[in-house]
Amino acid sequence: MNESDSINFALNPIIPIGYLLFISIIFFYIIFFATINKLNGSFFRIGIFLLYCILFLNPTYSIEKRVAENSIITFIIDKTDSQKITERVKETENIYNSILQKLSNFEGFDILEIIIENNQISSRKGSIQSILENNLKYKIEKVSTNDSTLLIQEMYNKINQYPIKKISSTFILTDGQIHDNLNQEFEKLNIPIYFIVPEQKSLNDRQLTILNYPEFGYLDEQVLIKVSAKDMNSENSEMNLNINYENFLNKKIKIKNNDVRTIKINLKKQGENYILFNLEKKVDEISKINNSKLIKINGVRRKLRVLLVSGEPYMGTRVWRNFLKSDTSVELVHMTVLRSPEKNDNTPIEDLALIPFPLKELFEEKLDNFQLIIFDNFKGKNVLTPLYYQNLIKFVEDGGAILEITGPSYNSKSSLFRTEIGRILPGAPTGKVLRQKYKPKLTESGKIHPITKSIFQNYSDYGPWYEMNKVQIDDPETSILMTGIEKNPLLSIKKIEDGRLAQIYSHQIWLWKKVNEKPGPYGNLIKNVAHWLMKEPLLEGDKLKVSQNKGDIIIEKKFFSEPNSSDLKINLIEPDGNRETIELVENKDKIYNYKVNFKKKGYYLVTDGVQTKVIENDNYQRPEFEDLSVSKDLIKKVEISNFFSKVLSYEEIKKLKFFDVENIDKSFESRRGLFLTKNNKFFIQEITKKELFNNYLILIIMMIFIVLCWRKESR
Repeated sequence: MNESDSINFALNPIIPIGYLLFISIIFFYIIFFATINKLNGSFFRIGIFLLYCILFLNPTYSIEKRVAENSIITFIIDKTDSQKITERVKETENIYNSILQKLSNFEGFDILEIIIENNQISSRKGSIQSILENNLKYKIEKVSTNDSTLLIQEMYNKINQYPIKKISSTFILTDGQIHDNLNQEFEKLNIPIYFIVPEQKSLNDRQLTILNYPEFGYLDEQVLIKVSAKDMNSENSEMNLNINYENFLNKKIKIKNNDVRTIKINLKKQGENYILFNLEKKVDEISKINNSKLIKINGVRRKLRVLLVSGEPYMGTRVWRNFLKSDTSVELVHMTVLRSPEKNDNTPIEDLALIPFPLKELFEEKLDNFQLIIFDNFKGKNVLTPLYYQNLIKFVEDGGAILEITGPSYNSKSSLFRTEIGRILPGAPTGKVLRQKYKPKLTESGKIHPITKSIFQNYSDYGPWYEMNKVQIDDPETSILMTGIEKNPLLSIKKIEDGRLAQIYSHQIWLWKKVNEKPGPYGNLIKNVAHWLMKEPLLEGDKLKVSQNKGDIIIEKKFFSEPNSSDLKINLIEPDGNRETIELVENKDKIYNYKVNFKKKGYYLVTDGVQTKVIENDNYQRPEFEDLSVSKDLIKKVEISNFFSKVLSYEEIKKLKFFDVENIDKSFESRRGLFLTKNNKFFIQEITKKELFNNYLILIIMMIFIVLCWRKESR
């Protein structure tokens, strides 16, 4: 800072100015009278008057010690991860020091240095020399890890701490990977803003970009995903693109440089579907960090195709039919057997329904078109052939679902359990039908399973049922969620390979709908059971958990019931698409885990076929890594409104001179150089006030003049 002194004069009257004027008028009158009458001593009278004026006007002077304010040159230095991929950080530091050396020849400037990193901002302010000598400590501010480079935002946060008139030129040293845009703010800064970027070098790098994909897609229907690939060092190259879609897809396609490909994928899973794209790494590629992309598409059912097969009509048939019909997401096919097959009166099977029973079409030709089959109080024997039951077993094993609502006939010879499908049904009939008033209760398992744990939440009381089948369940893989009379099983669920089964051992759920009875949660129960059968992830009782500990992936799965061998198999998809099937090992009661070492950087998919978890070794999916090239184009998107701002390379700035100017206008437009604006402002550090004359001396002189005047007049 430069110091200078300024002297100012001022009058400080010791008596009010009105009195001073009045006395002055008397003095003038006296002097005038004496002059007219040619009295001696006129010189002394005038002298007395002047001394009087000096004494009472009290003239003073003040000395202002002024200190010129230095203008602030701001440097924004980008040290985010994209800069660290190559030697750009070192290059940036070299050009920064080079600029500081040139600026050391100028006076009247301070440096505000701001270093932007991904998780912190470092800043310091001081003279050019102190910065060069590294005598100043940084003020470090921790910030939440950011997925992108917000240079402009951080620049304004710091600059706004100082008066805008003090800010001189601003230099932003970056690779151009800037992800914020504050165009309007730039217009407020009427100062030169210089973006300085490294020279674009030939990079040996490949880049994968997902151009477009839907947020939602219908199950078993194609979704379109547009991708492009870039090989920065090879114009006509052809690259391998690996596509991994959880358990359902693993394929490799060819994609040309700068080509746009449309990928078609059939969604197979309701809820979150993760698709991993990986561009094959090039030899000596600087980084494969932008070779991988992970997207998520939510799978929704266009229609849930349900086949409802009812036995002899009863009160509950209408409840089931109306409930399923009321759901717009359900496409229902309903068949009702009007007469029992046990009544051997030579009635053809096709005449046992309202319309001819299309057995071959439903249970052979189009069985796979359904996702859920419901048997409601159905007597199976002599209605369906053994072949059709074998088809139903395969339907379940391949991923389909069956729900059976049993009536009293479940204990008869015509029971569905007595057919071929009986070998996969969890509940074996005992031949007893229990009849008494009871209220369904949740088991300990039912209180925690997502299907049933909250169904009674809005019911302080609910209506009773009166009848149920007594069954025997010995299958350890079956979970009993509700009980009835004498704590006998009322609702059970079971997984069979890729499919699922559920049984309700009473056909009286319709009583919760009956108007003259207390209501009950029939809708919630039916809906939750159906959605669990359809593998809704939110209703899963088995919980898959994935975490990381240092360099390991910890896979843990807690089972609701006793797991089978297929439940323990987990698919692990590595970032490059390599698949590995692992088998969980029991750690403690129904909790199984596995530990895998992180071998590669990027995304890992862990899936059991229903639930999928994503874990990342390093944060890859960031705009910071989208493009590793030096980009002036990205900077140009940030519109710099003032004409004297520029985007320059390291090599260009080395050739340009610096000019310090007070004001900058279009007259400078033709001048090749970099401008440093000065504000020429100062602040007063100290003010010293002094009297111009010694009042005591003036008073003595006045007395002498009065005496001399009196002596002169007396002669």
